[in-house]
Amino acid sequence: MCHTVIHGKVQQNLRWLEESICELSSYYFLPKLSEYWQNTAINLMTADGQLYYPCFKTYVENDVQKAIPFEISQLCKTPKTQLAKKLDSDPYLRDMNSYIANRLLPIFQSHPNTWSAVPLLCNISDTSSLSDALLEWISISAAECRSALIEISNIFGLSESIK
Repeated sequence: MCHTVIHGKVQQNLRWLEESICELSSYYFLPKLSEYWQNTAINLMTADGQLYYPCFKTYVENDVQKAIPFEISQLCKTPKTQLAKKLDSDPYLRDMNSYIANRLLPIFQSHPNTWSAVPLLCNISDTSSLSDALLEWISISAAECRSALIEISNIFGLSESIK
């Protein structure tokens, strides 16, 4: 679902970020959907006769376990590392996407307006560095998203003074 709100092609070197944010959207929205279905008595059943709504939450609880920690702050600090090259060449490294999603989740929970910046990922120009891409994402996003995007940039190791 997250991919559908990004109406254009995301630059190849940022595809891992797109994939991580789409993973994050599952972690963010599926528990909310589960709660909504429960509260509004949407009682769809699974093939084995169980209520379906708990499955959303269970999926997230199980899926976050695949995350493998890595030094995420090095992606901006030392952009030409093997880690950065690995992510750039294969954006579908689900264990790493999950780790990134878990790190970003508290920011999106605290600043839900940040979701409005996600469609802009496809508007980031072809840049050679994650730092430049994050700075551009901040600059093209609405003012109410910027503090959260700065927090996200800091997680990736962007230490420049951002206004």
